Amino acid sequence: MKEPLIFCSYQAKEIFMKLGLIGTGIIGEAFIRGLLTKGTFEGDVFVSTRSESRSTRLAKDFNQVSVFEQNQDIVNQSEIVILAVLPEQVEDVIRGLTFRADQILLSIVSSITLKSLADWAHPCEKIFRGIPLPPIEKGIGPFPICPPAPELESLLSKVGTVVSLENEDQFLSVAVGSAMMAMFYEVVATTASYMEETGLPATSAAQYASSMMHALADSTLDADPAELQSLSETCLTPGGLNEQVLFGLRKSGWYDSLRGEMDGIKNRLSKY
Repeated sequence: MKEPLIFCSYQAKEIFMKLGLIGTGIIGEAFIRGLLTKGTFEGDVFVSTRSESRSTRLAKDFNQVSVFEQNQDIVNQSEIVILAVLPEQVEDVIRGLTFRADQILLSIVSSITLKSLADWAHPCEKIFRGIPLPPIEKGIGPFPICPPAPELESLLSKVGTVVSLENEDQFLSVAVGSAMMAMFYEVVATTASYMEETGLPATSAAQYASSMMHALADSTLDADPAELQSLSETCLTPGGLNEQVLFGLRKSGWYDSLRGEMDGIKNRLSKY
């Protein structure tokens, strides 16, 4: 059986490697900013012109970043290629490029399978999928990767918590979880706007709501799986305010609706 390709010098020289980004969108820009500000990456970074405003901003802010109009020029010079285009663009973009067998391709496009990536990017053999979220710009949040990638873990851990996934069924579950981001922000915004509407200054309302949600989220980090499922119950006192909100939302079917939307995301992603 063919031995897997591993960059033996990666651990020692990772900060000087050459990294390419194809598709400079919100997540792509956040990833590069996280690496260059919160991490210790000192290698060259090559980014595509699209979107031009983001790539231009990155090149202006960091001397290490160079912008290229041709994606093939990025591939030619990179040891690690990050793919961050829209799902419907992936096949056309990859099929139009020539990869080397010794490169690493990391797709942060949530819906394209490893098999499709391998078919389109042949002869590249080290192919991975990841789903970083915008907070990686600040060096926080999860960075799931499938399959496990020891040769990338040190690099990715600089911008978040690496979650190694054994197969694409696990990856699909994580992809569904990643769709909760806008919902979370809406809960924070609703809390703040209600307090503002009922007399609190807008700045104070925003500070309170965001600080409270940050503290609550932080308290979940050390919880084991069983404890996590019971945290909501620990907030309750009989007839109390938290009980009223929790039980009210349960009675209205809000949490059932949320799970239904998660099923819908799963079904949508399963079509790829």
